[in-house]
Amino acid sequence: MRNVERLCLAHFWVAFGAFLAAAVLGTWQMWVRSPLGADVGTPGQYFMSVTAHGVAMAYVLTTFFIMGFGYFVAVTALARPLPGKAWAWFAFWMSIVGVIMTTVPIATGTASVLFTFYPPLTGSPWFYIGLVLVVVGSWIWCVLMIVAMAAWKRENAGRPVPLAMFATVANAIMWLWTTVGVAAELLFQVIPAALGLTQTIDVGLARTLFSWTLHAIVYFWLLPAYIAFYTMAPRAAGGRLYSDTMGRLTFILFLIYSLPVGMHHLLMDPEHGNGTKFIQVLLTAFVSAPTLLTIAPGQLHLESTEVVVAIQLAVPRMVQPQNVPLDFRHARAGWRLRAVTSRSLAATDRNPARMGACGSGRRAVAALGARGVRHRHRLLFCRRS
Repeated sequence: MRNVERLCLAHFWVAFGAFLAAAVLGTWQMWVRSPLGADVGTPGQYFMSVTAHGVAMAYVLTTFFIMGFGYFVAVTALARPLPGKAWAWFAFWMSIVGVIMTTVPIATGTASVLFTFYPPLTGSPWFYIGLVLVVVGSWIWCVLMIVAMAAWKRENAGRPVPLAMFATVANAIMWLWTTVGVAAELLFQVIPAALGLTQTIDVGLARTLFSWTLHAIVYFWLLPAYIAFYTMAPRAAGGRLYSDTMGRLTFILFLIYSLPVGMHHLLMDPEHGNGTKFIQVLLTAFVSAPTLLTIAPGQLHLESTEVVVAIQLAVPRMVQPQNVPLDFRHARAGWRLRAVTSRSLAATDRNPARMGACGSGRRAVAALGARGVRHRHRLLFCRRS
């Protein structure tokens, strides 16, 4: 970790500094739009603030945090030094230069175009050039993540890549693939128009290229949260993810569905046919599959933790039960969870031998006090056989 400690912290400081600035700007915007601050500021200042807020949240916070997080994962999960550390610092400082180049036009009011790239609305060319540098810096990070995993595979032939690094590389490949859209839009359409080199611009094509990247930005910062929940949270609880295979499948599906899904922002655009729009809606619905893979069976095999949380599952009459008291009894480490219905639980109480490996009476009961519950499920703590 000491190999990249300063590198990670440098990225995190920039990321959270951008977040702090964005939070202040967001608070000011709410004040301006409220009756109390109706006379505060000018429209130009408001849109300047909205642009700075969007750029800080969507590009600066996202990119710098994920780059720092990726370097941390590469060193800790693979247990080896980060290759190309000098390139990592080069990408960091290139991105810093890009942020400065982007901030100056925003502060001077020459780039109040929000964080989206929708011509014919254009701002200062330096605004776009600065964001291109940030994207190029993130591409260097993507390459370093792939190189780090490849080097580990050469030294550990036949062994599966740790899930955290597997997911980080999937995120890097996704970002490389999806940022092609916004890079092509900026380099070949928006920047030439902002410099006055071209007098016309294909608005429909520009919107299509930006949508290629637009929704992928969400997955770019969402996947590190998945990595933390799938690998770091279980380890902190003393357990593990219920299925390493399902975890890998989740990130593969995110990688597949992330490319076209952003085009659902173009459902009202006339340059796309109804057939294409239907496919985009279908693919958007498929994005739920990776999440449901882990939410549906979502349990952890707790192996060494002293704290066990039992959740009662109920099937109410379309009403969410409220005021659910939980009564935890005989919770012990080294026991696994098995869900049973109240009918099978009653049969077990009459015949303890039917409990098998679960022992006699060791259960965590979550009693529901809400009305409208037709079926109750209880969770037994069963010793691993």
